[in-house]
Amino acid sequence: MRKCLVLIVSVIAILVLSACGYGVIGGPLPAHNDSPAVQDDLDFRELLLAMGFPEEELDMMEASGISLESIHNQSRFNQYTDKLNSSQPIGDSGNIIAPQYYGGIYYDDKGILTVIVLDEAFDDAASAAAIAEMQELGIIVRTAAFTEQELNTAISTLNALSDRTVNAGASSWGLDSEQNRVVVWLDPFTNEQKALFMELLFDASIDPAMIAIIPAVTQEMIEQREANIAAAMQSDDDRIAHVGTAAVSSTSILFSLENRTDLDFYYGAQWDMAYNVDGRWAPVQHLPGQGGGVWPSILNGLQSGDSEQFEVEWAWRFGELPPGRYAYILNGYFGEYRPNHEIVYVTVEFTI
Repeated sequence: MRKCLVLIVSVIAILVLSACGYGVIGGPLPAHNDSPAVQDDLDFRELLLAMGFPEEELDMMEASGISLESIHNQSRFNQYTDKLNSSQPIGDSGNIIAPQYYGGIYYDDKGILTVIVLDEAFDDAASAAAIAEMQELGIIVRTAAFTEQELNTAISTLNALSDRTVNAGASSWGLDSEQNRVVVWLDPFTNEQKALFMELLFDASIDPAMIAIIPAVTQEMIEQREANIAAAMQSDDDRIAHVGTAAVSSTSILFSLENRTDLDFYYGAQWDMAYNVDGRWAPVQHLPGQGGGVWPSILNGLQSGDSEQFEVEWAWRFGELPPGRYAYILNGYFGEYRPNHEIVYVTVEFTI
């Protein structure tokens, strides 16, 4: 029997608005007030425990490298984020930052809520009053080049042209409030692909200054993929075994796996493929825009002693494959998840 579990990361009373610092377009945005001073000797664990955070959850956060100071500060400001996102006042004056000046919000590295606005907001009486109330609460206010409305309009345009956007090499795109840009992950990250994407922006009347283009596939990711394939193809683990005969076409494969252990086997949505060249296994080349590997956050399980049929379709990722010798690769682990668990590789070799 197959089990499918949706992975849910629960963080109590926290709205995660932090954005990654991509550093592609523009430098640090100027701040109109500094972060409120926080005493160095504060015990953030004790403060979070007093706020109702479970000990185990704090352990998990620290083990994952999450700053307890940041979590504490985010919790302090959490009451304001929904109001800001829905254009509601957070001060007694009832004023808000006018939408034509509002650039968005995010949490900085220390978890301090940060609001970004156009310079013109400080010359507008109502917006300036709202900004002053935010600063009194310890919220940082920074200037931006674009409004959130402008950036979301650009995203909506890319979404409406999603087929062409992907064909232009974009594996994904989204709002980065901290950079005040729409971030586009491009694959491959070449001058030719950038030119194709810029042509799309021109045709769609999107200001290129709004866009931060970054590689969807880094050299580190390429090397990691090659290392994973090498490890998988060198593994002779047969605890999860391919049984029966696979049905193969140039775009798909149908096969069965059997769990021959007394433990449940768990694996995610991600999988990969390799092909054999003169006795060496190499990664199958992906299509433009498909190298980043955007996978749903699900956890699948193959119970002890059970078998399961898999149907894998790869035209979306690799296109139609030419004749040759290939391998489907999956990895997972046995039993309950734990840090540094043993990676178990499953391979199914086949010929087209």
